[in-house]
Amino acid sequence: MPRNEILSPEGLRTDGRRWNEARHFKARISLPTCASSSDGSSLVCMGQTNVMCTVSGPKEPSANLRGQVEHEKAFLNVNYSLSAFSGQERKKTGRMDKRTQEIRLSIENTFNEIVLLKLHPRSQIDITITVLQQDGGVVAAAINAVTLALIDAGIPMYTLVSAISAGSVTDGNTPIPILDTTNLEETDISWLTIATEGSGDGDKINFLQCETKMHLTAFESTLQLAVDGARRIRGLLDDTCRQAGRAYKERLQD
Repeated sequence: MPRNEILSPEGLRTDGRRWNEARHFKARISLPTCASSSDGSSLVCMGQTNVMCTVSGPKEPSANLRGQVEHEKAFLNVNYSLSAFSGQERKKTGRMDKRTQEIRLSIENTFNEIVLLKLHPRSQIDITITVLQQDGGVVAAAINAVTLALIDAGIPMYTLVSAISAGSVTDGNTPIPILDTTNLEETDISWLTIATEGSGDGDKINFLQCETKMHLTAFESTLQLAVDGARRIRGLLDDTCRQAGRAYKERLQD
């Protein structure tokens, strides 16, 4: 897609956003439909991308996973799948698809560094991610959904992890970064996904995946925009948890 179709002369993208604007973000935790089958759940919507996550555990490891469970810490059992109606790639992907497995391992590695696994030795924590609808930024939405579901399940973590995608459009020789890419944009531009965690020293990059080749000059500006965007998402995740906490408190007082 030519640059002038991604960004109009007024600097607007096809969905009306400016280069540094994220899509509408909406999230929920403690989904009623998942209450009886999981310890924590979440639904994250970033634009038209919708991802649901459930967390079960810590619990005794299942027979087929006992060999992978360590005595000193818990084992994260991550499952990632696309629903049959999620998007255009539904016929090309499955649970054992290479791309699906890459995403699953990336998410597993990300949260292995964040979850306090040593507090639950010789146990298993199941994380099930289901992409209900995909329109770009799928991995970022999945990471955000996992963060919320873990919090809802009461799984202790060092900090919150938040994620977002960003890409780069070339205007002549000048790269223009754009935040929170859609599926249409990801088809024709260089883009990446980033996850960060908040710390006393600022933002720490926890996960970075370049989905396509990107020139160094474009990478620097795109990465900085993504870090700023992930920080904003972290604030929205925090707001979601606080709102759920207030609602729970009000129910107890009724």
